[in-house]
Amino acid sequence: MRRMAVALDLDVSQAVADSMNVRVEGQLTFNTLWRRLRAARAGLGIAFVPEDVADADIDAGRLVRVLMDWCVPFRPLCRVAVRGAEYPLRSWCVAARGIHALTTHTGWSVISVMTEITDQPDTLRPAVRRFVLEWGSLGERWGVNRSVSQIHALLYASKQPLAAEEIAEVLGIARSNVSNSLRELQSWNIIRSVPILGDRRTFYTAETDLWNLVTRIAAGRKARELDPATAALRECVEMSRDDESVDPVVELRLREMLDFVERLGRWYEQMITLKRSTIVALMKMGGGVARLLDRGGKRNQDPS
Repeated sequence: MRRMAVALDLDVSQAVADSMNVRVEGQLTFNTLWRRLRAARAGLGIAFVPEDVADADIDAGRLVRVLMDWCVPFRPLCRVAVRGAEYPLRSWCVAARGIHALTTHTGWSVISVMTEITDQPDTLRPAVRRFVLEWGSLGERWGVNRSVSQIHALLYASKQPLAAEEIAEVLGIARSNVSNSLRELQSWNIIRSVPILGDRRTFYTAETDLWNLVTRIAAGRKARELDPATAALRECVEMSRDDESVDPVVELRLREMLDFVERLGRWYEQMITLKRSTIVALMKMGGGVARLLDRGGKRNQDPS
């Protein structure tokens, strides 16, 4: 399964029935199954992939099964279904529709699939690539994993929803890393899965309304950082109150910090309930808010 080479100028039945020598003139190397599948979609030759990987493309008509006699089930591996039924896993030889008519080709056309890491093709526009890289670096400064930030940036800058394997291919990161990062982004509620008609894969799209995006990120950070900090400070204050050995200066500092964090949490909860138009007006006023407060304070102090 690590490597497969087939000559496309031989009849299928003859290829199965007879032993043969295949002349290999170069080979295509791939890092993942999904790149192997994409090469087959592009018509570069035949790919040998697990059935559950190719089923969506076969159902959609992008690929067809070929060399069926070579596709024997793997007896030690089974897919377990409901009620205990077991179905042996099988790997298909698949190719684009224009490739499966093997007898119409002349000359040699060989595809060899291996597992070496290869250079990542540059499929992003320079501006989008720069945005993805910078957003990833910015996320690290905020304590967010670089892969999580880059995937979010890619989805935000993508006009169409993307599948996990497409994200892995474009960014050149492991499929498992993509899956974990997508779950992380979904927990922040800043991406969502969407169905695509005719494709059984799961596609993802990002929240593009900036107000909703910022609000959800702020809510996530409050729940993950501010709320636990408030709870921890309350415990520290209670412990210092019951412990006579704690210096009063230290106890005062802990109370001041708790008061600040609680005020910050209340401010956030109040701001999030404001209408968007009100927040925009406050932002446009800028330093004018401080001047307005100053005038109000002076009027209250005026004895007349």
